[in-house]
Amino acid sequence: MINFLKNKFILIIIFCVAIYFRVNAYLINNSFFTDEVLLALNVLNRNFIELIQPLNYFQSAPYLFLIMTKIVVSVTGVNELYFRLIPFVSSILSVIIFYMLCDFIFEKTWTKYIALFSFAINYQLLFYSQVFKQYSTDVLFVVLFVYLALKYQNKFDSLKICTLGGIFSAIGLMFSFPLFFVIPSIYVSLLIFHKNQWLKLLYSSIYPVFSIVVYYVLNLGFVKNSEHLLGYWADGFKIFSISLYKDVIYFLFFYEPLHILLVILVILGFYFIFRKNHFCFCVISFTLIISLLAAYLKLYPLSYRLTLYLLPILIILYVAPLDDLPKNRFGKTIILLVTSIYLITGYFSFLQKFVTGKISYLRQDVKPLLEILSKDKNDNEKIYLYYGSVNSYFYYSLFKNLPKKDLILPTSMTDNNSDFFLKKDLSLLPEGKYYILFVKGTGTFEKDMNSAEIWLKNNTKIIYDKKLKSARLMKILK
Repeated sequence: MINFLKNKFILIIIFCVAIYFRVNAYLINNSFFTDEVLLALNVLNRNFIELIQPLNYFQSAPYLFLIMTKIVVSVTGVNELYFRLIPFVSSILSVIIFYMLCDFIFEKTWTKYIALFSFAINYQLLFYSQVFKQYSTDVLFVVLFVYLALKYQNKFDSLKICTLGGIFSAIGLMFSFPLFFVIPSIYVSLLIFHKNQWLKLLYSSIYPVFSIVVYYVLNLGFVKNSEHLLGYWADGFKIFSISLYKDVIYFLFFYEPLHILLVILVILGFYFIFRKNHFCFCVISFTLIISLLAAYLKLYPLSYRLTLYLLPILIILYVAPLDDLPKNRFGKTIILLVTSIYLITGYFSFLQKFVTGKISYLRQDVKPLLEILSKDKNDNEKIYLYYGSVNSYFYYSLFKNLPKKDLILPTSMTDNNSDFFLKKDLSLLPEGKYYILFVKGTGTFEKDMNSAEIWLKNNTKIIYDKKLKSARLMKILK
């Protein structure tokens, strides 16, 4: 009884920690960064039917994610917190479902708690819990479908389960792109272990296949042919490059050192998962294989935030050796030592950075500068918008008291020779007082900043210069 209460107390503490970190990140209410702004503008400027079509500004997100966001914003109003509500709720729910998955896979209570705590404090999961993109929702649906597959794998002899599974899979694909890899993996695994149910499984797969075809025809086919996106994500398609996997590991376990130990534990995890649960091993392995295949075919890159859905799988793998320790003393000691070193250094690194304030969820900080503009600008002053700041300015003008007139837009909206066009625009400004708003939204931001700063110092009087992490507001007299 005492052990039961102690275990439940530890579980409650871990859940509280997970929820606290996510609520804390969400309520900071950071400025939208560029991708959030662009996706939000698509939601605001399109009706429900138009959201099914390829999005503007090279954005892409699942249909039901967009539609649910549209409903939320239509009811509540335009605000970053409302746009981020679905990713935030998804992140909270994913903690619960992830524990249910661990409870199904692992036997030892402490193994479940270690996996859950690792999931609870992972920096990238926390960061994307407060970002208006679909990546937290991806994690939720991947964890949910793997859990349901493991739980109901032996019940697909029922036509009812096959039908419900097929319909739920079709709906899930409208919420999460990574399910394009997970759902086929589940069906292949079911077919391997339940060959005699192949006809029912074939019937069940008709529903998700229909969703995949519709998605490809209406949306993904156009995205795949985008030269801009293929170029932007080019490194994520190089599956035979070691640097690709280094980048993915570094991104997913950003504040955790000793990545070599992580790789060792993941490799061992495959072996231990195979020993304990062949079906789970197949689902995980096929998911990774299909993900690699999709990257090779340039359908979906293995790159940075797009790989967030792999995090719960990797956590399960690197914790798995603890759940089935070898009986020989040497093997048990090695696994305990390697896992302890990796986990303790990872936990300590994260918590130390969090307590000292070194962990930040800030990627964009334009809002304080917009407040200055809304209060200080006079009628005889104009605002020049650097091309990376145009979309952010127009988004925030929807619900902030920002000037709608006296705006000067850039003549060029591309990265090509952006610093040249920026200096040209500044040189053509008539004499007078101007605000110049810079917002980081491209890889040329630093270079453009340096060029503009030199030109402005040599050709104008700088009255005011407020520089933040990724935004800058200057007031000049020309």
